[in-house]
Amino acid sequence: MSKACTVKLQSKLFAVNLTWYEFTKAQDIKIASRLLKTNYGISFHSTIKNQDGFKEKKIVVGLGDKKFSACYSLAAVIADKYKDGIFITDKLIFADNNDISTKLYWVCVFQNKEPIVKIELQDNKKNISISGDTLLTSSALTKFIDIYSEKYPTSIFTDLNDSSINIPDSIAILLDDAVCSRIASKFLIKRINRNHMPYLVGVLLCVLGLVAAFFYNQYSLQQQDLLKEAHKRQTITQKKAQPTSEELVLKDIQTNSASIILNSLITFLQDTPVVIAGWSIQSIGYTANHSKQVQLLYKINDGMDIANAQSKAQDFISQYDLKDASISFQNNNQIMQLDIALEKVSLPLIRDLTQDKVKGHINMSNGINTIASIQHNFLNYRLGTVKPFNGKYSKQNISIATIDALIFQTVTEVANKHSNLVVSSIIGKFDNDFNISWEFNGSIYE
Repeated sequence: MSKACTVKLQSKLFAVNLTWYEFTKAQDIKIASRLLKTNYGISFHSTIKNQDGFKEKKIVVGLGDKKFSACYSLAAVIADKYKDGIFITDKLIFADNNDISTKLYWVCVFQNKEPIVKIELQDNKKNISISGDTLLTSSALTKFIDIYSEKYPTSIFTDLNDSSINIPDSIAILLDDAVCSRIASKFLIKRINRNHMPYLVGVLLCVLGLVAAFFYNQYSLQQQDLLKEAHKRQTITQKKAQPTSEELVLKDIQTNSASIILNSLITFLQDTPVVIAGWSIQSIGYTANHSKQVQLLYKINDGMDIANAQSKAQDFISQYDLKDASISFQNNNQIMQLDIALEKVSLPLIRDLTQDKVKGHINMSNGINTIASIQHNFLNYRLGTVKPFNGKYSKQNISIATIDALIFQTVTEVANKHSNLVVSSIIGKFDNDFNISWEFNGSIYE
């Protein structure tokens, strides 16, 4: 049990027993992650004074494997909630270690809302070194508490089934209370190295010239199509006023803006369980213009039943007051489908967009800037042809495939800067370790 492992609490996955390090430079994190062959973790940044009285950066990092990328760090959540002290529990059920024969206690030691990286103690001239996020046997736990509390008096919080463990003056709490509410995304284990520039600079220089030539040709074709459409409209008598091009563009952006949809999905996923009554999540999908816009699919596991799954799914819907929700079963009752209306966030980028601003904002120059921004951040994308939209504007289809957690955050950051990017559909597929891979389909207005 020296390796990190996962536990499930309140329908959320957590990682415990991560490997923790302390650095003063971000570059040292990259070096350590390469040496340890892991590029996923969670970090805390702060400023401290060194022995000479000068300020320096302090970066506390917990590292783990890619399989923990869908998990929260339990040590980080506990440290943030209780600030200073020690937390002890024997109620964890390890999802990936079902053959444990020795009873283990999870111990988290934290200070200033951060797990302590390394604790050095001495017992009869014997050095004891443990992490602030660790698993201990009963004897090792008793010895640790005796030595540590004598040297560093602090609050001790417990949630124990074992009444034989007697810790004087400890504070009894419930672990479930600490994790039952919505947990901030900053406690998620994510990819920690985000610098893609060495891979992109050469590609960017080559593509910029091609993009300019491509858009010049497409612009010429677009102008011809626009002239033809304008001539046709002059020969048609309208019985009633039709929406203007700006109204149609504005309505589509306000409904399907990539910025709104991606940020709304991030918020929605924070409370979405990966397992419901033993049924494992398979995918999450969004399609534009559907009344029930989010579709969750869960696949049945051996020994599970439909009635219990339906009851637990209804509990999830009721707990978060999800709107226009329905539950159905597909594929000979092997797949449970939840259709839920997506609660969309309100963002200034879209909220402040008006018809007058559409006229000045939707143009070929901004379309090129959006594509250049995407090119600067992603390699695996594909552009479609430019098509006229309502005779005055045009749209170009774009798809981005194989989006992991890191790239999904980057897609969202790009969308937050470009209101002319809209979503047609987006689907996230989960593997057996609950790692998610996204596929994005949308359009760029110009």
